[in-house]
Amino acid sequence: MNDRPPQDGAGRRFNPPPGWPVPPPGWTPPPGWRPEPGWPPAPPGWEFLVSETPTRRQRRLTALQKGFIVVTTMVTTVAAVIAVAIQILDRPQDTFAEWQRKAGAQCEQGLGTLSVPLFGVLSTLTEVNAAMPGPGVSDQGMQRAIVELEQAGTALLAVVGHVREIELPRRLPPERERQITGFLESGTAVSAVFRSVARVLSNYQLGQVTAGELAALGTAIESMDDLFAQWSASADTLGVPTCAGLDVPGPARSGGATPSVQATPSVQATPSVEAEVTPSGSAAPDSRARRQLEAALDPALLSGCVGRPDSENGGVIAALNCVSADPGLIRRPLVLAFATDADLTSWFDSEVEAKAFVPCMEGADRGLWIDGDGEELGRSRCAVPEAGVFRMTWSFNGARIVMVAEAADQETGIAWWRRNARAVVP
Repeated sequence: MNDRPPQDGAGRRFNPPPGWPVPPPGWTPPPGWRPEPGWPPAPPGWEFLVSETPTRRQRRLTALQKGFIVVTTMVTTVAAVIAVAIQILDRPQDTFAEWQRKAGAQCEQGLGTLSVPLFGVLSTLTEVNAAMPGPGVSDQGMQRAIVELEQAGTALLAVVGHVREIELPRRLPPERERQITGFLESGTAVSAVFRSVARVLSNYQLGQVTAGELAALGTAIESMDDLFAQWSASADTLGVPTCAGLDVPGPARSGGATPSVQATPSVQATPSVEAEVTPSGSAAPDSRARRQLEAALDPALLSGCVGRPDSENGGVIAALNCVSADPGLIRRPLVLAFATDADLTSWFDSEVEAKAFVPCMEGADRGLWIDGDGEELGRSRCAVPEAGVFRMTWSFNGARIVMVAEAADQETGIAWWRRNARAVVP
């Protein structure tokens, strides 16, 4: 093929082949001119010099060439779009197997660090029932059950929340979607029962349980085994056994035994750190103050708050029990909001006078809460009101808020406090 254009351009213009640079107007190849080696060859029969008025043949050839270029571009674009669509549809995160992997990883991470597997908590509760002490009697076995129930319930609630955030696969069958919904609902129910039983057992051990709480305890424990069976079955159906702890060595699962707790005249009526509760969003006159108090808390540290109307007196305008995301406490922390600074000071002074002081966090020996830079953040006090209970009480300067938290021992309590003391959002 001869790609060298003719040199005689008189009365005509230069017509560059496709892929060649467009010359300036009036340019024609000078004698001896040759195209650059990297330029594409001219199509067969290409007319390099054409008259200023194109012939019908030239117009037809030019139209065909332009149409070929348009069609080629369209085909390339469609092919690229199809390739991208295939990649999107076949992404690993859009498969049920990937959902299983992510859900299993969340369960393993959230439940794998528990001292006792989920189903082992039921065995611990059965052991407590075999030697149930009377109300108000501190018992090591019951204390262990309370801690295990609270830890398991809190961890499971967090796991369900993380699994709920996993994006569902595309083109998921409706039946599979219903299975996932049931899995999440049963996990939430198990978590609620675990934490509810822990709360009532705490009050029972302190001798501060009510007849209503005892009745609710029996109902909760009766439902516990069935709820856990539903959670385990749904986890097995979805192929995520780590979520039910079925592949984690631990105590053999036992049947649904109900502790034979009985109300006795020795039950006290005084409030505790965690007592009978009502939802914080109730229609009571103080519900607005409760909502404001809950909004002042860091949701990453405290959540699932419920109202404590029994503690809303003596200048306390709102009281909440909240779930700590960080295990280590024997019951849920109590958060109090006061109407005035004077109310807070009066309450704190009476609390300090009623309890024997024990050393704890920085500044507590002076009744203060001091951070590492020496800044005074509020008041603080620690006490051991009874065996197996280490109570920490501290306030927040400028917020009129006090928190009370209890752990099984001083070391565990202070370690939790250092991680969670700043629970009020500035």
